[in-house]
Amino acid sequence: MTTPRPARAPPFQPHPSRPEDLPDFAGMVLPFITSPTNIVLFTILCYLAYIRLRPRKLQQPSVISDEPILFTYYTPIELSEFDGRKNKRILMGIRGRVYDVTAGSHFYGPGGPYGNFAGRDASRGLSKGSFDEGICFLENVKWD
Repeated sequence: MTTPRPARAPPFQPHPSRPEDLPDFAGMVLPFITSPTNIVLFTILCYLAYIRLRPRKLQQPSVISDEPILFTYYTPIELSEFDGRKNKRILMGIRGRVYDVTAGSHFYGPGGPYGNFAGRDASRGLSKGSFDEGICFLENVKWD
C-alpha cells in the first residue's frame, strides 16, 4: 500500500519590491472615500465619537462658601447689605420672608434685570410688575 504524500507548502515569496507588484489599494479604497453617503456617515461617526469622548463640564463652584443658612430676622438696613455689591450673598425679601437668590446672581445681581430687588423687600415691585428703582424705596423710610 502506498501512503499519500502531504501537499507541499508553496515556496516562500519575498515582499514585493516593485510598485507594480503591490495590490491596487487606491482602486479599492477610492470608491468608499468619494461616495457622498459614506462621507456623511463618516462625519456623523466622528461627531458621535467627539460627543462621547469630549471632556465634561465641571460643576461650577458655589459663589459663597459652605456656610450654613440660618433662620434670621433682617431689618431693612441689614437686608440692604446683601445686594451683591458689598456681599457675595444676594438676599431678597418678599412679603416678610427672605430668600437667598445667590444661585441666580446673573438675574438678581448688580446689572441684572431684577437687580433692583436684591437686598430689599421686593413685594411691591413684583406685585405691580414694576422694575423702577423707586418702587422699592428704602431711603425715605425712617427706621427706629
